[in-house]
Amino acid sequence: MRAGRLRHRIHFQTKSQVRDKFNAEKEEWTDHLTLWSEIKSGSSKEFLAAQQVKSTLSHEVAIRYRAGISPDMRIRFGSRHFNIHGIRNVGEKNRQLVLTCEEFFGK
Repeated sequence: MRAGRLRHRIHFQTKSQVRDKFNAEKEEWTDHLTLWSEIKSGSSKEFLAAQQVKSTLSHEVAIRYRAGISPDMRIRFGSRHFNIHGIRNVGEKNRQLVLTCEEFFGK
């Protein structure tokens, strides 16, 4: 994998349950790992949900191989967030991972 292509600084986030001041449980995402990556956009689609138009955009995110990356994490790139749907170990060589992700737009 060529280092020059890894120009996007991303943060892998993990989800945890925390309690607020009223002792109610809520979901919180916290940064777990920061890596350099290459982000490629793919196809987009729009759908209607609860009387609102929402759109999604699929991406492929390439990183150097790193053990411990899983679909229950998400990626933060600036103010954007990507849900991880698939992880491919390219050539099964433990050199590069390609993550299939989806970014959501709309409310």
